[in-house]
Amino acid sequence: RGRGDGAGRGGRRRAGAVRPARTTGWTGTGPTDYRPDGTRPDGSRDPADANAWLGDLRSTIDGLTGRPPREVVVASANATLLSYVPYFAFQASQPQYANPLADYPARTDEARRWAAAAGPAQLLDALDRAPERAPSVFVLDRAADGTLRLPLSQDRFPRP
Repeated sequence: RGRGDGAGRGGRRRAGAVRPARTTGWTGTGPTDYRPDGTRPDGSRDPADANAWLGDLRSTIDGLTGRPPREVVVASANATLLSYVPYFAFQASQPQYANPLADYPARTDEARRWAAAAGPAQLLDALDRAPERAPSVFVLDRAADGTLRLPLSQDRFPRP
């Protein structure tokens, strides 16, 4: 009887070539992805795309903070920025990816309190009193109506 592990006679595995049955569609997306400098592999960029500004954004953050990226906490929903530069993210992009010790719901609530600040002085005071290390930098999105926002996710998956 065979051993059930794919080995042939004498315990040796049979060699064979593996050929893909078909090519998948995802292989064509590379040319549209942005590099850390804000350009695509072909050198183009679309100014309407937030990732086209990655190079400028990184330079601005580094210039304003004057600190190495590993000492900067960024509140941003731009996962591409956070994947290219070793900034600390104040909040994970999705609750499912967050470290349970980071307390995603509490951080989301804290960000909502900051958004309710009546002005700069109140916001700075709230940041100083934050239970966690507050962001050094906020990278906000502009909504269609022109308001600035920090998109946050909420986990609606039922808990056991």
